[in-house]
Amino acid sequence: MRGGSTFDSSEVRHLWNKARAALTRDPPEAPEKTLTLEVRPEEVKVLYAKALALQSLVDGWLDPREIEYLYVFMSRVSMSSDSREEVRQTLATREASPEDVVRLVEEVISAVPDNQEEIAVSIIKDMVHLSRTDNAVLPQEKAAVEAAAEAHFGERAPK
Repeated sequence: MRGGSTFDSSEVRHLWNKARAALTRDPPEAPEKTLTLEVRPEEVKVLYAKALALQSLVDGWLDPREIEYLYVFMSRVSMSSDSREEVRQTLATREASPEDVVRLVEEVISAVPDNQEEIAVSIIKDMVHLSRTDNAVLPQEKAAVEAAAEAHFGERAPK
């Protein structure tokens, strides 16, 4: 279609305003704006990654695919090299219990008071993905995920 547009003028105006707001960093319109982990403070990223590191250790065996998942995750959320080293030190412990994982997950959730529900869902989802990277979710891994969900969501946690 020559010279035509698939957008009407109100759609174009809306898209323009959205792009301009993104570039000028206007304050969000909604009070409960979703913030990605990438823009959270470094301390939150470290706690989050350490919780995932403990989840990878809870079955007693650190699979290379779990290590790869963690490294890709740390890169994706733009963690500093010092922070990555902290997570590597956590991996060096070589052991963790479901209780250790739950404690750290609760720390992560507490560190994000402005959006605890969303960060809780996010970390539990990432725990499940990490546990599945080696194609076998062992009972210890499942127990850690379920305990973390139960600790935060209580009766609302899926069984």
